[in-house]
Amino acid sequence: MRISTNSNMPKWLSKVADELEEQTVPSGDEDRGTYSIGETPENVIREAASEQCPGGYFIHIKNQADWDVIVNEVNKGIDPSLEAFTNSTFDETTGKCNIAVNELPILLRRLFESETEESWSLREDILSTLGIEEI
Repeated sequence: MRISTNSNMPKWLSKVADELEEQTVPSGDEDRGTYSIGETPENVIREAASEQCPGGYFIHIKNQADWDVIVNEVNKGIDPSLEAFTNSTFDETTGKCNIAVNELPILLRRLFESETEESWSLREDILSTLGIEEI
């Protein structure tokens, strides 16, 4: 943050302006970088999710197509990477999902591996809310 000061500014206000200039305030929607499709490091995803949604990544799915994508990925059980969803919750009656921070990279990896337009679109939407862009 840059605050301009001038010689007519009282000393106390000038000091406050200098202190504010030194501070960095996270916005919650920081740009975490741009990556090639499917190559966002898991640690970047976990870090962003931990900072922005430490209680889990909440999604409210309102259309059947997106719900079908989520169900398909979650119901794969233990995948070849020996990972599964054990701490996340999925309510089919309301469409509400709370994905544990440590399991969000699993969902995003599976969405990428599915190679469907719906899966990739959902992945892109989730990453964008975390300030991550894939091109």
